[in-house]
Amino acid sequence: MNKRTGIIIAVIILIFAGFLGISIWQGRSAENPSGSAIVVPSLSEIEEISLGNNYNGYDLNSIIPADGFSGNLPENIKGDADKAKVILYEYADYQCEHCAAMNPYLNQILEEYGDKVALVFRTYIMPYHNNGVITAAAANAAAIQGYWPEMKDVLFANQNEWYYAKASEMPEYLDRYFEAATNGKGDLEKFHQDMQSEAVKHKIAFDMGLSEKADLQWTPSVYVGDKFMNQKEIGGTYDEFLQAIRNEIDKQLNN
Repeated sequence: MNKRTGIIIAVIILIFAGFLGISIWQGRSAENPSGSAIVVPSLSEIEEISLGNNYNGYDLNSIIPADGFSGNLPENIKGDADKAKVILYEYADYQCEHCAAMNPYLNQILEEYGDKVALVFRTYIMPYHNNGVITAAAANAAAIQGYWPEMKDVLFANQNEWYYAKASEMPEYLDRYFEAATNGKGDLEKFHQDMQSEAVKHKIAFDMGLSEKADLQWTPSVYVGDKFMNQKEIGGTYDEFLQAIRNEIDKQLNN
């Protein structure tokens, strides 16, 4: 091979490498604006971890302290649980349409009762919700930085936007929601790391196990203390269901 031929081949290689680099960069940018994909476990992997835990020693009608099974992450709570006389327990899926519709009503109750009532949220992902795990991971990653209530509300409020999103589209949505939930004060790089962490994976699995122990039939499932508020038996509109929850709260406050 002569010098001229060698130069031509070298130029071709450089051009090809340049196109390849651009293609890789574009692909990564589509997955995540920071340049790397967000990888979360499948629901089946979450369920496998959950099945390996023993839930016999846990009281579902109390706030459960963080331990190894929960990834050493605490319950996700809205309100002041130390002051609250009544605790609501909600089992819900961030991709559940009824959960999104119920969220403002439960927020309204918490606002009405102030420090008297707090809410504990436990993730229960339906098998047909493709974005259930990644949104749960995002909510729990935000919780690590102290922004779970805000992230929950943003995810539910924008559910129509991301409900049918592809996996490759979700990181861009979640970054935007995290920025909104934290008012731009959150650590985005840490958010990405925590979403993919073992701790968050085990936290989701732990919540799923608690939900299975509760033998739930649908989401959202709401308890006032140990009283299951069966929406199908109560019937009526969301407003009527909200009033039934209020009535039970008042009953427990007066006991």
